[in-house]
Amino acid sequence: MERRTIIISAALFIIGILIGALGVYLLAPITQGPLVEAVKPVIYIQIRDPGDFNHLVLMEGAKRFAEMKGLIFESFVHHGDVDAAMKALDEIVTKYGPNRVGFVSVPHDMGHFKAIADYCEEKGVYWAAWYGLYEGFPLDDYPHLVWSGQSPAYEEGYATAKALVEAMGGKGNIVFLGGGVGVPCWQFRVLGMLDYIETVPEVNILDGGFVGLTQEEAMSVMETYIAKYGDQIDGVWGVFIAPSIGALKACEKHGLAVPISTIDVTPEILDYIINGKEGEPRICATWDNNSYWCGMSAAAAVYKAIVEGWSPPYELKAFHWKGYIVDKSNAEIVKQTKYSYPWPDYATDKYIFGPDNCFVERNRYNLELLPTPEQMEKLEPWMK
Repeated sequence: MERRTIIISAALFIIGILIGALGVYLLAPITQGPLVEAVKPVIYIQIRDPGDFNHLVLMEGAKRFAEMKGLIFESFVHHGDVDAAMKALDEIVTKYGPNRVGFVSVPHDMGHFKAIADYCEEKGVYWAAWYGLYEGFPLDDYPHLVWSGQSPAYEEGYATAKALVEAMGGKGNIVFLGGGVGVPCWQFRVLGMLDYIETVPEVNILDGGFVGLTQEEAMSVMETYIAKYGDQIDGVWGVFIAPSIGALKACEKHGLAVPISTIDVTPEILDYIINGKEGEPRICATWDNNSYWCGMSAAAAVYKAIVEGWSPPYELKAFHWKGYIVDKSNAEIVKQTKYSYPWPDYATDKYIFGPDNCFVERNRYNLELLPTPEQMEKLEPWMK
C-alpha cells in the first residue's frame, strides 16, 4: 500500500511539472525568433473611422484571414485619438506578447505613423500600415514594418476620367470638383484626370478646381457651374464621393442630365450606379480601392512575419495597390461579393505582393507621395 502511494505521488508530481511547463510555454511572451504554430498568433487591427465603408471592409478582410487560419482576432476604433490608439496597442502587446501580435493600422496622420513605427520597432512587433507613409520616411530603418500600402491616386484619376468620357460618348465638355487644395492624394487624382483628358481632343474642361470638399459645398459650386455653363456641361468628374453626390444633387435639382464619376465604393454609390438611367443625372462609374484585399494582404504579411520570420522584398515593402473601375456592368456583382472575394488558403508572396494586386513598377524606389514641382505647376491654374 505504501509503495502504491509513493508511485501515485510521483506520477502526480511529474504531471504537475509537465502542466506547469506547458503553461509557461503557452503564456510567457516570446521575445525573439519566429513563432511556433502551437501558440496562436493574434491579428490586431485599428481603424480610424467606422463611418467609412472602406475602413469596415478593410477590417473584414483582416478578420476573414484570421478566421481562415484559426487565429485570434481583435480590433479597435481610435477615431483619430492617437493617445488612445497607442494605449490600446500597448495593452494588446502586453496581453499577448510582442511576437504573437501582428498589427494592422490605419494611422491618423504622419505623427501617428511615426509613433507606431517607433513603438513596434522597440517592442519587436510586426505591423502593416494602410495609408500613412510619408515622404522621407526611412523604410530601411524599420524592418518590422512589413506592409505599407498607398492608394494609386494617379491611376484612380486617370481611370475614372476615362470611364466618364466613355459614358459621355467620347466627346463633350466637363467640369471637375477636386476637393481640398493641400491633400496629395487628391492632387494626384486630379493629375491623372488632367493627363487623360489631354489624350482626348474631343473633350474640354470648362471649369473646375480644388473645390467642393463637402457634399453641401460641392452642390453649391456645381450650381454655380450650371448657372454659368448650362447644358454646355456634358459630364462631371469628382475626386471622391462627397463632391460627386453634391454635384448629382445639383444636377437633379436643375434638370441637367449628365454622367458623373467618382472614386471609392460605398453601398450608396453602388445603388446610384445600379439604378442610374440614361437621360437622367447619374453616377456612371467609380473606383474600388480593393480594401478587402488590402485587409487580407496586410494580415497575411504580418502573419508570415510572425510564424516564419519572413521579411518582404524591399522593393515591394511600400507600394500602390491596384483597384478597378465599377460601373453598370459589374456594380451588382461588387455589391453581392464585397465581403467574399476568393482567396487562396495560404499566404504566399504571390498573393501578398503580386502583379494582379499591386503596381509593382511603382514601389518604394519611386513611390510618389508628393507631387513634383513640374506636377504642381500643372495643377497651379486649378488652385482656386
